[in-house]
Amino acid sequence: MTKLLLFCWMLFFTSLFSEEVLPPNFIVLSMPKAGSHLLFKAIHRMTGLKPTLLNQHTDLNQIQVPEKEYPWKYLALPEQILKTHLQDKTLKKIVLVRDLRDISISQVLHIERNLPGTWLREYEDALYGSLPLNKKLIFFMVQNIHYTTSPKKIAEQVLKCSSFPNTHVFKNVLVCRFENLIGPQGGGTSLLQKKELQKIAQFLNIPLTPCEIEKIAETLFGIDELLDYKWKKEYYRAGRIGGWRQFFTADALEHYDENLKSLNTKLGYK
Repeated sequence: MTKLLLFCWMLFFTSLFSEEVLPPNFIVLSMPKAGSHLLFKAIHRMTGLKPTLLNQHTDLNQIQVPEKEYPWKYLALPEQILKTHLQDKTLKKIVLVRDLRDISISQVLHIERNLPGTWLREYEDALYGSLPLNKKLIFFMVQNIHYTTSPKKIAEQVLKCSSFPNTHVFKNVLVCRFENLIGPQGGGTSLLQKKELQKIAQFLNIPLTPCEIEKIAETLFGIDELLDYKWKKEYYRAGRIGGWRQFFTADALEHYDENLKSLNTKLGYK
């Protein structure tokens, strides 16, 4: 009996002074230029946690994040890394998706402003040169060279995470849509926004009242300086649904139909 008590006390004190950090129980996987700030703000208001961007090649057993933060990756992952993420049943995955047309024009405009952290520096002549915006947009949609640069390959990774539009292949995967989160200020609806927020809260096992959901929705649009984003305001352009219509010419739409339309339809976009 004495030995048992001593053993229990040793376990207790070991747990008190252990520096082991428990792994996070969820990760955000976002399409590039999908309006990640909306999801980050929602999670921050629900949990107080902030995102920390991980290298695309970081495997699950290598994930380390600071206290009060959670891991986030762009969905432009090596196939084996994506596979291990999806097969892990203990780690919840929140996948953020957006219309491929809005993602394409948002990325090209981002590159035109010559901001740091863009994915396509190796195509400088095509995307940073003097080509008209329409030609740059077509090049971006058509190129299919590498998983980190191709909207086609990124969309294919999203489809591997979950079947669309409403059913999930993996029970620990939640698909969120930019178009639902943006709310009326960005061309969406208040009803869809609140439903999406409730869905996120339930997925993370956070009990929220309708009043609390309402308060989060009221302050979701725009940039939140409290989150101290690495990219700050310069990475935020418009945050609206259907902005692609201002930029897509008939030529760009033709190339979209040939290269991305079928994938976009599978993602749930008409």
